[in-house]
Amino acid sequence: MNDQSSGNTVSRKVNFASTRKLTSGFCLKALERQQVVRCGFLLVLVVGVLAAPCSGQNPSWSRGILELPITYDDCKSRARGALEAEGYAVQTQGGDLMGDYYVGGKKGDHSVAIACNSSPNGKTWANVFVASSNPDGNVPGAERVKLQRRLVNSASSAGCSTPTISGIYITSPAGVIVFDRQNGNYISARYGNDENSLVNRLEGTFECNVLKGKFTNTVHNTSGRIEYTFEPDGSRFDGHWWNDGGGDGGTSGTKRMALYRN
Repeated sequence: MNDQSSGNTVSRKVNFASTRKLTSGFCLKALERQQVVRCGFLLVLVVGVLAAPCSGQNPSWSRGILELPITYDDCKSRARGALEAEGYAVQTQGGDLMGDYYVGGKKGDHSVAIACNSSPNGKTWANVFVASSNPDGNVPGAERVKLQRRLVNSASSAGCSTPTISGIYITSPAGVIVFDRQNGNYISARYGNDENSLVNRLEGTFECNVLKGKFTNTVHNTSGRIEYTFEPDGSRFDGHWWNDGGGDGGTSGTKRMALYRN
């Protein structure tokens, strides 16, 4: 991958009353690193993100910055796509405020804002902010990492190549998926709690490195749709599922074996 992270990531618990002090610190750090994120824009974003999950007295937050080899317009579309792919309901977006763009959304206890702005070397900065009513700073940090991975994978798959994924994947939450048929962009699979209970079905098609499809769970008599984003080499994926009857969740998987043998 040619994408680079600035290394400026942070997760912590913060008292909501100290929002002004927090955003002032963000501005100083931005100026010290000569990043092109405007302080006023950061203030708007952080206050908005931290205000959203105000049901918790001490919300936690996480912030990360990526420098991506994509255009500003491409970052705008990828930012919204990343939120939707991770199951966030997009609630607000701003058009080119002071030359910047932001999109915000909410999912459960989490509120998110992603801001795009051009970097001096012809690339684009993507700033990811996640706030949560959960006081554990690791919780919004994990959400931020998933969103950043979406942005990186989307940017690195500009050539639209489909990864080879046939094989066994160990998933989290605990389970096994066996992708037993790959014909071009079409994929079919079986899954279950382990290799002896592969009674559920999954099928879909790739759009670049993103697998979109449907699942049928014969054990619980449910069905729905899935969206998995794979690494370019097919070694792992992060994704989400949505039940037709309501409910959704996240999942990830790591390839254990390239070919499945009975």
